[in-house]
Amino acid sequence: MNPLRALPLFEDLNEETFSKLTEIARQRRFQKGEILFFEGDAPNDLVVLTKGVLKLFKTSSSDKEVILHHFTPVSLVAEVAVLHRIPYPATAVFEADSEVLLINYDAFESMFLSNPELARILLLSLSKKIRMLESVIERGLVMDASERVINFIRKSPELLKTMRHYEIANILNLTPETFSRTLKKLQHEGKVINSEAGWEALP
Repeated sequence: MNPLRALPLFEDLNEETFSKLTEIARQRRFQKGEILFFEGDAPNDLVVLTKGVLKLFKTSSSDKEVILHHFTPVSLVAEVAVLHRIPYPATAVFEADSEVLLINYDAFESMFLSNPELARILLLSLSKKIRMLESVIERGLVMDASERVINFIRKSPELLKTMRHYEIANILNLTPETFSRTLKKLQHEGKVINSEAGWEALP
């Protein structure tokens, strides 16, 4: 499935319109450590993370890194800055080899936002996304360590091969010790397995 269909913003578009959307999207690959954008850069594209991990952070006056968010697939990245035509409020760096889809915003605005019917569909989709984010926030507040690890394995199993445990623990807001202990516990309970094909969360 085209990863754009995984986004609530685009899931209700008909095939003809969705096809037009894919025509203005281009794929780019990035290596771990590469910068997607710096704080203060002017945005030109809607960014969709389809593979990997992207860290959003700011640097304090004392040069301390303040992590704002980790994006995992499939996610729209900093779309508010693009939609409002304001500079990016933070810097984004890839924490794993990653892939993104870049949607030219000028073409997107001309093609979609000038059409009242499409604008209505997108507005409904944005409302749906807000409700989804509220649900995600609620789950994040009540999820225990085991639930967070299982959810991560289901969403991004390949990252357990490429990222260090302390990096994944940081994404999950766990200590490295808690992450390792939880992973071993889930394996012992038969809730996750690590086979030749990689990590898998069992039903």
